[in-house]
Amino acid sequence: MRIAYFVHLNMGPKSGVYKKIFTQINSWRGLGNEVKLFVVTKDKDVYSALIEAKKNNIEIFKYGRKIKYKYFDDRLLIFSEAANKIISWKPDIVYTRQDLYYPQINNLYDKCRVVIEVNTIDDNEMWIENKLKWLYNVLTRNLLFKKAAGLVFVSGEIASLPSYVKFKKPSIVIGNSIDLSKYKVAPEKKFSNDIRLVFMGNNNCPWHGVDKIKLLANKKQEWKFDLIGEFSNESKLSNIYYHGKLLTETYESIVSRADVGMGSMAMHRIGLNEGSPLKTREYLAYGLPVIIGYRDTDFLNGAEFILELPNKEDNIEKNINLIEEFVMKWEGKRVPRAEISHLDVRYKEYKRIEFFKLLL
Repeated sequence: MRIAYFVHLNMGPKSGVYKKIFTQINSWRGLGNEVKLFVVTKDKDVYSALIEAKKNNIEIFKYGRKIKYKYFDDRLLIFSEAANKIISWKPDIVYTRQDLYYPQINNLYDKCRVVIEVNTIDDNEMWIENKLKWLYNVLTRNLLFKKAAGLVFVSGEIASLPSYVKFKKPSIVIGNSIDLSKYKVAPEKKFSNDIRLVFMGNNNCPWHGVDKIKLLANKKQEWKFDLIGEFSNESKLSNIYYHGKLLTETYESIVSRADVGMGSMAMHRIGLNEGSPLKTREYLAYGLPVIIGYRDTDFLNGAEFILELPNKEDNIEKNINLIEEFVMKWEGKRVPRAEISHLDVRYKEYKRIEFFKLLL
């Protein structure tokens, strides 16, 4: 099968999304498919990383140059160029992540089978991010979904929403995966009275619940908290350690010394109750038990190594004792790899490729 992966990507090599895309592509190739990546970006880090790794199977389309008026750039021209390049490559399937509607890619949907990956409730997230962007999306999103050949959802909750069901498109639910072969289970820690929790997130994503992590750190000042990612208004608590945005090879040692990983704590802020965040899969790949504030798509019946808190604003302060019991129970212990084998990218991407075949 000939697959074009088309993505508007402005999150660099340190992001989970960037890593996920290349993990998917490598898996598809491993299953015998011909895959070419088409990336539209304005991000310098993304552009540099792709140029460095550039081969015949990557096409890069960079925008950001101002044209005519200082308020407009060449984005629309670049999207048109990318769409035409994909069409001329003649793929069997075009796979893309949900994005805003750009009129310049209409012909791509008319001439190719386009499968859209849906990662969130776009209306809710955009309302928080930018009201004008939200309005544009509300007015135009149907134009893309009506023409899609199929939809891939990262959770059953999103797949069941009327705003997607109404299109009556072939669909499948596939939670986010991880390449387990690239992660080593961290060694068990001996009891040392040095309890550490790790959190990977972003201050600009309210659903991550950074404020709740800080609240827990304030309540449990005898524990240490390692925060990896982009954070502003850093707390002055002495038990919080900020490490900034790091590449996997840099933060591996930080995660490996932790007792527990902290997942998203505030999905209720964007109207979600279920998900399969990439950072949770990374914690589990390192063998860390996790604390989350939502229902995980791949563990709908729960698991002893997952503490699922109510998806509410007060889920930390109302459950301090429960959190403490869980952390003390798992202190120094690791999650057996066999318990999370179904998260592996090979299993997940085989399902995705089979879905593509059905669409053909």
